[in-house]
Amino acid sequence: AFNLIFTGKRDDALKVLSEINHIPENTFEEFSLKTENQILAASIYLNKNDKAKAAKILDQVIKNLSRHPEVDFLYAYAFERKAQLDFLNNNYKEAILNLKDALKKIENSGYLPLEERLYEGLSKNYLADNNEAEYQKYNKLYINIKIKLDNSRKEGIRYILKLTESYESERLL
Repeated sequence: AFNLIFTGKRDDALKVLSEINHIPENTFEEFSLKTENQILAASIYLNKNDKAKAAKILDQVIKNLSRHPEVDFLYAYAFERKAQLDFLNNNYKEAILNLKDALKKIENSGYLPLEERLYEGLSKNYLADNNEAEYQKYNKLYINIKIKLDNSRKEGIRYILKLTESYESERLL
């Protein structure tokens, strides 16, 4: 499904995700995979501006997640998508509540890319809601995490370059 999304074939990706959706949830891993796929489908509908389908899927996902409170990442991811839907519907206060709820689940857990998105969403929603002080607060947190992630990416690239240089040196010997 990811490959189809990245090649712009969102409708084909939705078909694949729909087929996968019929797989039974006999194990926790199957539940987690199915939930991720449903959130991905909701994201596709959001990108297609089909808010009704996205809302229906996200409401079901959130209901299902209430049976598994241990899946913090999926919970936060679902609520981040729900907040995106709220933002598109100009429900900034509801979006803020969803984002804060999501943030509580993953803050200081190591899910920095999602945490970055949550802080970015909070800053945008506060800005849209004309709350300058909260906008500044969350925008600063967003920028700090963005810098941390950018530095980690740069460090990863440097490490890959060193590995490649080492491999090439050994190969030439």
